[in-house]
Amino acid sequence: MAKVPTHLSLRTVQLPHVPNVPFPRSDEMPAIHLETDVSIILRDGTATRANVWRGADGGQTPAILVRSPYTKEVEEITAFCDPRRAVPAGFAVVSQDVRGRGRSAGAFTPFVQEFADGYDTVQAVAAMEWCSGEVVMCGDSYVGAVQWLAAATRPPALRAIAPAFTASRYDEGWTYRSGVLELAFVTSWIAGALAEPSDLWLDDVERAYADREGVVALAPWAKSWFDEPPGSAYWDRIAVESVSVPVLAIGGWYDICLDATLRDFARDQNPRSRLIIGPWAHDDWMPYLVGERNLGSAGSADALGFFDRQLSFYRAAIDGVDPDSPRVTAYVLGARSWLELESWPPPGASTHELRLNGGGACGLDPRNPVKALGGRSLRVNVAGGPGWGQFDQRPVAARPDVVTLSAAPLPETTLLSGPVAVTLETHTEDCETADWACTLCFEHADGALLNLCEGLRRVQGGSNPVEVALGDVCVELPAGSTLHVLVAGASYPRWEPLPHPTRQAVRASSLQVTLGPQPSTGQG
Repeated sequence: MAKVPTHLSLRTVQLPHVPNVPFPRSDEMPAIHLETDVSIILRDGTATRANVWRGADGGQTPAILVRSPYTKEVEEITAFCDPRRAVPAGFAVVSQDVRGRGRSAGAFTPFVQEFADGYDTVQAVAAMEWCSGEVVMCGDSYVGAVQWLAAATRPPALRAIAPAFTASRYDEGWTYRSGVLELAFVTSWIAGALAEPSDLWLDDVERAYADREGVVALAPWAKSWFDEPPGSAYWDRIAVESVSVPVLAIGGWYDICLDATLRDFARDQNPRSRLIIGPWAHDDWMPYLVGERNLGSAGSADALGFFDRQLSFYRAAIDGVDPDSPRVTAYVLGARSWLELESWPPPGASTHELRLNGGGACGLDPRNPVKALGGRSLRVNVAGGPGWGQFDQRPVAARPDVVTLSAAPLPETTLLSGPVAVTLETHTEDCETADWACTLCFEHADGALLNLCEGLRRVQGGSNPVEVALGDVCVELPAGSTLHVLVAGASYPRWEPLPHPTRQAVRASSLQVTLGPQPSTGQG
């Protein structure tokens, strides 16, 4: 392997762990006034309901707006929003049930309704007597999506958004990965959380994986999600092309929406926008325990001082000045430290190719597909948990229908910091199409085979090279570490498998990695 360049200048930050950020003492805490079920009327006369947390002194303040389909009470206290800390810091918090959810009237149609409803809500909040006329937004997942959709309409009162674990397009990078349905996420989300509360399949959400007709009957608005291919006019109509306000984009190395988060940040030309990527998955609390591994207490939201950083970002946007923070803050897996950067991938990072040794036969038996284990997955209200994070992949590698490809041990401590892809020389027999599901792992000192990122590519059968994009990583690996790629014909229920069996073989492969400068410290 080529040596890592040493002339690049990066700042590595070792943050102390702060397990519990203290609230102000009771004699310092201002009285907080809470109004529940405040009416916000949309342009068509629909009445929505919101809770308003604000200082009891009657002064005017900016508002942090949270719009949720999961009830306003669930989303108003998370790592992204906490009125108990926001109000003493000079903000009010407004948490709203979106149209057709919670205590708000109307019919719920995901995404489509949030353009106009987001605009109307921002302007209505800005006009409230206690509000200074300035509104910012926060929240993750769908609560992040509504921020993009509102910002696309450019409401005059909106000053900034902070969308976490989300996307501005809802086909590729949300509903699909490389054109293949994100089966576990989409179907369990509908059946376990998004359909009418009285209709949810909470006693058997896994049923949704195989019952497409039942899922669509639960939520007729979702039919197009399954029928329309990525890039169609349907998806273009609910995509966000651009926004004019600064964006604090928040992602996680084990989040299902990471690719979309990085894509959105890359196209954002606003110099006041920022990006934070932690070790996190699709989790409201951004902890450092992700999957079955401890990824370092320095990676928690509390240790980063995340909420204070978010409030500082809002203040800068309201004041019309540059935020006092680096453009990119990225957590380094393995090193358990943070990088402060001017871009992603890091400035001067370069692509290198590693030869992969090994090969063999794999394929798909639809009756017993290879099971997904951790990674950037998401399952909603399913037994066994959400399915994300870092796990020992040795049970997967031990299957006879999985091929393990291995690179030579790394000659020196190496920072992988950017996109990863694998190129496979493949052969497929007796089928028109085949899936190539690949997982990048490294061998830990304790013998575990730990996953970093994964991807899937669906191609025509025959003999041909197949390139599979695995997404971005940021990990420091000690000298002597070995990288492995697990290759299979499915990763179920993460991605929808093909309905027919396949016979596949792989050989003569290579791994493309992005190398950056080494962090100065590491803890393993």
